[in-house]
Amino acid sequence: MNDEFSPRDVYARHTSKTGDTYLAEHRVWNAERFFAARAAEATKEGGKAAYERITEEQYRKERA
Repeated sequence: MNDEFSPRDVYARHTSKTGDTYLAEHRVWNAERFFAARAAEATKEGGKAAYERITEEQYRKERA
């Protein structure tokens, strides 16, 4: 098995083009590629859309 393919959990805050936000936890193989793709989708969506990486601590605190 290739060591480059090691799944890990990442945390994100998604903001829709109208400004609504939600948090998400994802298990990904390549975090940089995942966030680059999500950022491109947010740019295409327009408006206030954004997708940002947050820490696990931020995720847990904001979900509480």
